[in-house]
Amino acid sequence: MKYNLIILVFILSGMKAICQNDSCYHYKITYAMQLSFFGTTSYDASLLFNKSQSLFEYKENFPDNESVEQVEDSEGNIKINYHNSFQKYIRCNREKNLIRESNGYFEKKVPYLIEESIPVIAWNISEETKKINQYDCYKATCSFKGRNYSVWFTPDIQTGFGPIKLNGLPGLILEVSDDTKEVVLYAQAITMEEKMIENEPLGLNVISLSEYKKKNAKMLQDLEETGKRISSKMNRGFKVSFKMSQPKAIEMDYDLAVPEK
Repeated sequence: MKYNLIILVFILSGMKAICQNDSCYHYKITYAMQLSFFGTTSYDASLLFNKSQSLFEYKENFPDNESVEQVEDSEGNIKINYHNSFQKYIRCNREKNLIRESNGYFEKKVPYLIEESIPVIAWNISEETKKINQYDCYKATCSFKGRNYSVWFTPDIQTGFGPIKLNGLPGLILEVSDDTKEVVLYAQAITMEEKMIENEPLGLNVISLSEYKKKNAKMLQDLEETGKRISSKMNRGFKVSFKMSQPKAIEMDYDLAVPEK
């Protein structure tokens, strides 16, 4: 699949008097993003950043706000795919050494923010290079949160921030793919602009990464127990197997063992 990178430069002199490094983003990168966990799903994604913080947002390209898709494979197994247009984002603040990630809902449809320290990624920068439009790019690889990534970055735009949580390179990441091709991003446009930072909405619950893992494990346990109760009520001679497994996601290193009571 081929993507063209469009470079857009806007000089908004009126905003420069208002915007400072800590109150505005100075760059916006638009990405084509694809996640191929159970079929391929496309997302609109963007990265905004300045010297001290970044905001990565992505939203599923799906016609309905919320839908459920039932798919039967060749062996008669039924898979249910849930689609929603909930916009996820990852805020990274270098001064506070914090990442806050929105990741949907648990009980009572209350949105949660998952908070963790900015991870230190062990990048391996190779001598392999290629041109992406006008930019000289270098290849870098890493193992991060259960996936092996290859990225292309350009030192022509100096930043330590990147899409998803791929931080720490000496330049802007323009392409991303993991070795399974389940996570793929391509930069489509680079805009220099002055954009005010929007505050996070009120009413959000902030939880630690470890607390999120426990809630996720408990949710999977409850679903599995529900399936077993349904199976126990079936007529004799009718066998039902029910198994819950960790859903595929961008980050695959979660230990979802059932928490002790």
